[in-house]
Amino acid sequence: MRQLVIFALLVAATSSAASSNQLRQKSTNENIRKFDLKSVAYREAAKTLRQDWAEAVKFIKENGDDDWVQAKYIVDFEAKPTYGDITGDGSDEAAVNVQYNLKASNSTFTGVFVYTLKNGSPSLLARIKGGDRAHGSIESVKILNGQLIVGRYRPTADDCNACYGYIETTKYKWLGSRLVKAGVQVKKYTAPS
Repeated sequence: MRQLVIFALLVAATSSAASSNQLRQKSTNENIRKFDLKSVAYREAAKTLRQDWAEAVKFIKENGDDDWVQAKYIVDFEAKPTYGDITGDGSDEAAVNVQYNLKASNSTFTGVFVYTLKNGSPSLLARIKGGDRAHGSIESVKILNGQLIVGRYRPTADDCNACYGYIETTKYKWLGSRLVKAGVQVKKYTAPS
């Protein structure tokens, strides 16, 4: 009888610990979803603006134009988060697909910022540079089976900025402390009907 009581206590303790871990895990997974990731991603985009628009910065310097590549000129900023576990720790990360324009430009820049929770706040884990329209603009962002999957537009043979020739889909996996490419697929772009 004594062994049965000890066994029952062990089962109850194990069950309670597992339940507690599940609750803690569920709570952690939901936390990243509670943050205003648009504001967080906007700050990252403003920080990396001149790096991402390096060709425009170079053109401005060479031609003596007004410097319109500044955070104060960001307009129409959009951020679309996608959630899933990329690092394999059982907690969701957020991959935020951003798109914005600059006031004095007809270009549209895109990119992906990946966040995890660190000390209860979103922390940048990785960044994937996008591009302008057919030249690397982000088409889609997914997290599936622990991989980040990013689709981006590529131009037609004539290199037209707005002529989408195909979609390049890159899979990234987490390797220790960084995202690495795990494969690339290319398919012809078909316009929505």
